[in-house]
Amino acid sequence: MKTALQLATLIIVILSTQIVSGQVSTATPQQTQDAELKLTNTQWSVHFVGDYVTTSGVTTIKDGAWTSIRFRPNGYYSSWYNDRIVFEGLWKVVGDHILHMTAHTRDGWVVAFDPSFKSFKVTNLPDRTGKLVGPAPNLGPFVGRWKYRGDDVCHLREDGMAFREGPNNAPGVWKLIAHEKIEIVWDRGLYIDTFRLASNGRMLKGKSKKGLDLEATRVVNPAPKR
Repeated sequence: MKTALQLATLIIVILSTQIVSGQVSTATPQQTQDAELKLTNTQWSVHFVGDYVTTSGVTTIKDGAWTSIRFRPNGYYSSWYNDRIVFEGLWKVVGDHILHMTAHTRDGWVVAFDPSFKSFKVTNLPDRTGKLVGPAPNLGPFVGRWKYRGDDVCHLREDGMAFREGPNNAPGVWKLIAHEKIEIVWDRGLYIDTFRLASNGRMLKGKSKKGLDLEATRVVNPAPKR
């Protein structure tokens, strides 16, 4: 028979394994699977009254605000305004119809969905709500994080922006220039890399502007932008 101390220790261990980014997870595996299936690759409009300012009868949105969210696979999401990503972050199911969303070093948001997953409320941010718009635009095979040039990790965002994670973090832009071929322009054209997608979808092969051979390997786990 377990003693009271043993039971208390067991409870602490269980709770400690459920803590996710500051939130205690109560979601069952089935709830997690159902929520991930319904949310992955969906797009949502977002409204928060504090983001809007009316001056002389004209209503505008504050700089840095976001008006839509795209939930992507592997617990990644992006927040958008005017066809550009404002910031990116991670999402995780922590309860029945409940998500915890984080970005940068923030504590994050606790998001409660209605049972049909067509609307949500952010419970720790008053008046912020969201509604399902429909499927998010196709990501394509190139969007994500790729490790190349030694330990450099290049992050190709779905809005056409590119970032290096780490000390060589000058931003760039990327675009599709042919079927399964992209061009990444760094430092306003000082460096230009071209890549083709390898057959397994997990590797890029290409050349630099100087003709050097390049390879990049997909990094599976997403991470918020710095």
